[in-house]
Amino acid sequence: MYEYELLDAKSDLRLLILEMGGTSDPIKCRLVRARFARRPFYEALSYTWGSADQKKQIWLHGQRTDVRSNLWSALFKLRRNDKNRLLWVDALCINQRNVNERNHQVALMKEIFTQAAEVIVWLGPEADDSDLAMDFLYDASSRYAGPSTLDVPTHKALRKLCNRDYWKRMWILQEVSLAKHLTV
Repeated sequence: MYEYELLDAKSDLRLLILEMGGTSDPIKCRLVRARFARRPFYEALSYTWGSADQKKQIWLHGQRTDVRSNLWSALFKLRRNDKNRLLWVDALCINQRNVNERNHQVALMKEIFTQAAEVIVWLGPEADDSDLAMDFLYDASSRYAGPSTLDVPTHKALRKLCNRDYWKRMWILQEVSLAKHLTV
C-alpha cells in the first residue's frame, strides 16, 4: 500500500501524473506535490467513485494499488499514448486514510476546480447506447436550429445517460460551475 507523505503547507496539493501507455499496458501513476501559488497546469477529474466492491489495480509509484472500477475506466480512457497527463483526482491525490488532510483538502475544492486548466467530467464507460446520446448532444449543441425530434433508441439512451449516478452527486454543482473549460 502506498504511503503518503504529509503535505507541507495549507495551500499544498498532490497531483497525479498519469503515465503514457498503450491499451495493453498497465496503468502507471505517480503523485507530485504542488502549490497553488505556483499556478500548476493540471486537469481536474469530476466523476463518481462507484461501488467499493468493484476494484481494479493500477501501479502507483511502482506499487500495486486498488482503485474502484469507475476510476480505473476513467484513467484508462484518459491515458495518452504519447505523453504523460497531470490530473487532480480526489481518490488518489488526497490521503483518504488521513481525516485531517481529507477535511482540509475538501475545504480547498473550490480553489482546486477553479485553478484547473480543464475539468473533465467522466460519466462512466460507454453503456446503454450512451454513444447515441453523446452524439445527439454534440450535434444539438454544435448546430442548434430549434427543437429536434428524437428517435426512440436515442431518447432511451439520453434518459439512461441522465439517470447515471454521476448526476446524483451534490459536488458536481461546484465542480462543473467553477470550471474554466469543461470536457464531458
